[in-house]
Amino acid sequence: MLVDSGDNIAKLASSIPAMEYLEQIMSHIWYHLHETEAHYFKHDGKLFFIGTKTNKSEENIDINLLLRDAETNCVVEVKNKLEFTRKILEGNINSWIEGEGGHKAAIPGHLQSFVKYQLKKWIDSAIMASFYYHENINYLVVQKKTGRHDIAPVDYSNTGIVQEKVEWQNGLHQFLQLKHGLKLKAESLTTSFISNMGYFKKYAKNIFGLTGTLGSKDSIELLEEIY
Repeated sequence: MLVDSGDNIAKLASSIPAMEYLEQIMSHIWYHLHETEAHYFKHDGKLFFIGTKTNKSEENIDINLLLRDAETNCVVEVKNKLEFTRKILEGNINSWIEGEGGHKAAIPGHLQSFVKYQLKKWIDSAIMASFYYHENINYLVVQKKTGRHDIAPVDYSNTGIVQEKVEWQNGLHQFLQLKHGLKLKAESLTTSFISNMGYFKKYAKNIFGLTGTLGSKDSIELLEEIY
């Protein structure tokens, strides 16, 4: 049982059979995210995406020459990089999942609808892991008792506690593992959940706990009010 102050829910998480088959999809998303990043170039304060492959660096590209025949060179001006990256990734991964180009992802039948539902969330998590989550601020890389290294979230906005037994959902934990070259762990899913308030109220005044970090003033006042 995990009481998650971030989502304000108490939840039970469990593993689903064959979830390890989805690691290939996360690896593809991670690869294509960074391949896509290499196709962005700035010119005169504007951001462009060059669809054709080039081995030249940004400084050595004649952007004016490319723009003269933008359609042939697949050059487009990008207004919103985040949304554009999402669309590129979603198109690439969906094509691979559907088997376009002769290569098709091996996804168990009972997980295919889940993959379609989850894909956008995984893409967002990959972007967050790559560009917005930082080691020693949002998380630590720690060594477990088993000797294996893993990601440990830091509750930096509240208590500052290193949460070694907590795993981020929607693939964020796995993308951070990829970021640091760690062994991937199959994603677990929340199978049952209830709001923290609903969970506390079910036990009335018969629930007890001990903590050295009550958190913010609002959290302390809430607990005082409930108990």
